[in-house]
Amino acid sequence: MPNAYVPVPAAAFEEFTTRGFRTGRERDEVTLVQESARIPGLRLVIYTSLSAGAAAARSVGSDAIRIALVAVGRDGRTRGVRAFPRVNRVGSVEAVIARIRGRISDARLYARDELVTCGCGAPAYRDSGRCAARCGRVTR
Repeated sequence: MPNAYVPVPAAAFEEFTTRGFRTGRERDEVTLVQESARIPGLRLVIYTSLSAGAAAARSVGSDAIRIALVAVGRDGRTRGVRAFPRVNRVGSVEAVIARIRGRISDARLYARDELVTCGCGAPAYRDSGRCAARCGRVTR
């Protein structure tokens, strides 16, 4: 039998605000954002599926919780660095939060092992040296 959809309440995300995430908003969605201490301009973002002002995540099948690393350029524009597998809202609320914690851990390991700082200050990919903010420099 497939796991059942679970509405994730806004309060379930509060633990992340005590762990260095700040609440933000992108379009009409509540996000949780954490700045990288090691690489300037790198952010870990949790797209919560919560509409601004809502008490629980959107209805079944409308979307999933997403975790991503984004680069913020000097011009303030954001560019995706890496997206991680979505967190489907099935099972229990505790299981969903545990999967979010796992994706956060994956994102932090990726940032630690695969990203360096470009000469412009933005994140760059360790293997190719390409700047995630697309400044044109190649870091080697």
